[in-house]
Amino acid sequence: METLKALKDKRNKLMTDAQKLILTNPSTEQRSQFDTMMADVDTLEQDIARVERVSKFEEEQRAAGRPPRAGFETANTEKTAERRAFEQYLKFGVIDAENLREQRDLTTGNTGQLISQDMLPQLIEAQKAWGMLTTAVGQKKTANGEPMKVALVNDVANVSTVIGEAVQVSEVDPAFSGFINNVDFMTTGVIKVSLAELQDSAFDLDSWIRSAFGKRIARGLAKAIVTGTSSGNFQSIITTAETGATSAAPASVGYADFAALYSALDPAYMGGASWVMNSTVRGGLLGVLDGFGRPLFVPSVNTDSLDTILGKSVVISQYHPNATAGAVGAVQFGSLTDGYILRSAGDVSILRLNERYADTGEVGFIGYHRNSGFATVADTGIAPILNLVQHSA
Repeated sequence: METLKALKDKRNKLMTDAQKLILTNPSTEQRSQFDTMMADVDTLEQDIARVERVSKFEEEQRAAGRPPRAGFETANTEKTAERRAFEQYLKFGVIDAENLREQRDLTTGNTGQLISQDMLPQLIEAQKAWGMLTTAVGQKKTANGEPMKVALVNDVANVSTVIGEAVQVSEVDPAFSGFINNVDFMTTGVIKVSLAELQDSAFDLDSWIRSAFGKRIARGLAKAIVTGTSSGNFQSIITTAETGATSAAPASVGYADFAALYSALDPAYMGGASWVMNSTVRGGLLGVLDGFGRPLFVPSVNTDSLDTILGKSVVISQYHPNATAGAVGAVQFGSLTDGYILRSAGDVSILRLNERYADTGEVGFIGYHRNSGFATVADTGIAPILNLVQHSA
């Protein structure tokens, strides 16, 4: 695979070339070239994420080879033991009492699950690459999945006032509301690995499991945030948002639409505001100009930072709808951290299934996690996140 710099340069060149192409009243052939270039951009962004993960791993390995500083030797030794125990559990189902971090009895009564303390950072990396929305919204970590009361308050209409001397002050109470949040029990599904692969010392099962589960979890959480779940424990970030503007055209988005949505957001939420859309909608913006003839969409020259529109970052969410007639939320704008909370209860658990696939010479692995998501909208008219509604045909 190419170097990280080469991939970034190629991605930036494609974005720039595609932008020039779409701004020149493109022909049918040029539109086809544009679509191909945007598909290549999506592939390159995924390759960049992969190379960055590998580079980070190599950096960790180099750091692990250095002499430990005073006071850190015990921590490094414990982390190495944890990782070794996790690998032994995945490959052989061996659980050493000294290295076991947590074990619970399941329905079978004789199986346990090992939770690797090194797992969480790897899952976060996967979420950045495959589910930008899951890390862009607010985060709430709880030790367990017990019901959690969410309190909301609306006091925006109340202000301090001038009163006369020796005049009694009237009571002005804020409006309180709230609800109870529960978590969903979610699974990655079973991944089967043959015994031959497990016995192959060249097969890095630890990294492979982390990568596969991380992508599945990131995609699953991103979808749940956008569409909600049947249990109601995940609220949809689209249906809970308010309408900020209606597009002028039914199947496209123009500069005036972005300007209207931008202006509709309360200034209190402007500081951390972001745009949310899928990559198809993003691709259609490369030909959109602002009132001064400048490109509205500004690709980032550094993949460590986000693309921008009107100076605000763009978060890509592939589960958001396309800009079709009547669609709600093809583009969203607002403060994601103020408007939506992703709750994570406990850590991800991995269970090794030994007997289930024994007759086929395979071992199964399954991941479990508990999450929920909810909007933090205290009352109508003060929503932190706004929807763009496409004009009906």
